[in-house]
Formats: sequence, structure tokens, C-alpha cells
Amino acid sequence: MTRILSLLITLLLGATSQVGAQLLWRIETPDGQNISYLLGTHHLAPVEVLDSLSGYKEAFANAEVIVGELDMNSLQNPDVISSLASMAVAPADSTLTSLLTPAQRDSVESVMKEYLGESATLDLFAWMKPVQVSILLATAQTMKAFPDFDVSRQLDTFIQKQALTAGKEVKGLETVSQQASLIYGSPISEQVSELLDAVANHNESLQMARRLAALYLDGDLDGMLALMEEPGAGFNTRQQDRLIAARNAEWVKMLATFLPTASLLIVVGAGHLPGVNGLISLLRKEGFTVNPA
Repeated sequence: MTRILSLLITLLLGATSQVGAQLLWRIETPDGQNISYLLGTHHLAPVEVLDSLSGYKEAFANAEVIVGELDMNSLQNPDVISSLASMAVAPADSTLTSLLTPAQRDSVESVMKEYLGESATLDLFAWMKPVQVSILLATAQTMKAFPDFDVSRQLDTFIQKQALTAGKEVKGLETVSQQASLIYGSPISEQVSELLDAVANHNESLQMARRLAALYLDGDLDGMLALMEEPGAGFNTRQQDRLIAARNAEWVKMLATFLPTASLLIVVGAGHLPGVNGLISLLRKEGFTVNPA
């Protein structure tokens, strides 16, 4: 199974289900003077999950600063949009029509049509890097797991917009350029292999997306971690180090400087919270008290 679904979940993880409190964690500074909160999100979950999250309203109201993976407002910058678009474009000699055999092209087109409709012909995606096509496929699969998702009300963006309306400061732990490098920086040959793997195993990936959605709505961080570490998830140690552990280590350095200065609501993908390299464990190692809210 491709790692692209895992990548999408970590970057970017029935809305009426009860969301468990373990998605929201209370952080206390070593001197006990500042209280902040850490919220794990699924980037394609409907915003209505917040209504069922005990303690969220209080955490949001008390926060002076909202800290996300990105400052989502930066995505409104025309220069940033242009840069992202250019990174998603395949080199002229590496379009899908030139990289794939006729049989492979038929397979990719057939699966994309299954998820996106008959208009999703290969010509529509030929100009994209293979990883971008893989992400489109993984997104379509995850949206089947969250049929109530509204792209105009993406969860992390929604929280940041509420923060700005309330006069709160918003900060990002990464830049758009940093995240784009993670997504688009791998060799084209590797991207092609992952796309073909995603197409060949699309049914398994769809089931994984549905299982992950259910675990998220149950607030089961340990279950989410176990799912991403399953052999069939295609999320090997090197990829976990690059996409989770290395980023978390950098984020904790920043958070260790932010947390003593203000009350924060830290909003990041839920996949970054659990495990020995997760934010909960790393913050505790830095001397912060972290408990379920």
C-alpha cells in the first residue's frame, strides 16, 4: 500500500460520532504559570467534530495564540500559490504520458475515474508530478470516509479563521515551502512507483482511510499510531523519521520557547501526538506536564 495516504494524513489525519477527550491535551509549564492546549486534528474531518470535543471551547477561549502546522493565511499569498503550483508541475520530459506504459496509463485513468468521475482522464493529470496525482487519489479516498467534509471549511483553517476574527495571534510551525519540499521533493522515479502502487492497492487504501477516520472520531491515538505502523501501510521507519519524528523534534524546540510566553492552542495532525517520538512524549521530556484535557 502506498505511503501517500499516510503522508496526506500526517501532513495535511459520520461527523456525529463522539470525539474522545484524548485528542485534546492540557500542557502546563514547569513553573506552573502557563496553561496551554494541544489538539490533534484530521485535516479532512468536518468542523462539526469540534462540537463534540469536551473542553475545546474553553481551550480556544483561553488561548492567546493559535499555533498550527502552517499559518494557513499564507496560502492566500499569490506568490506562495504560484510557487506551489510550479512545484506540482512535472518536468517536460517526465509527464505521466511519457513515463507510463499504455497498460499503466489505462490503470491509472481507470482508478482516477472510479473516484473522481468520468471526466478524470489521464490527459487531465498529465502535467502533474506523479505525487500530486497520488495525493488527489488519497484525498478522494479520505473524502469517502468523511462524506460530510466541506472543502470550504477545512478544520485547521476554520480554527485559524475563528482565531483571527477573535483577535488572536496565529503562528505556523513550518512554512509552505518546507511542507512542499516534503511532498514534491522525492525523485520522479520514486513518485511513479508510489502512484502505481496506490492504483494497484486502491481498495486497501480506501479501507485504511475508513479505519483511520473511525479511529479519529473515537479519539484513539494509539489505534491511529498502530494503523500507520501496520506492515501494509507502506510507512517504513525512514519515512516515519522524515515525516513525523524529525518534524516533531523541530516543532518541540519552537514550542518550548512559545509555551512559557503565552497561553497557546496548538493544532496539528493527530498523527504527530502519540508514540515515543510524538509531541506528547517530547513535551514531557522538556519538563512540561501533559495530560488529557
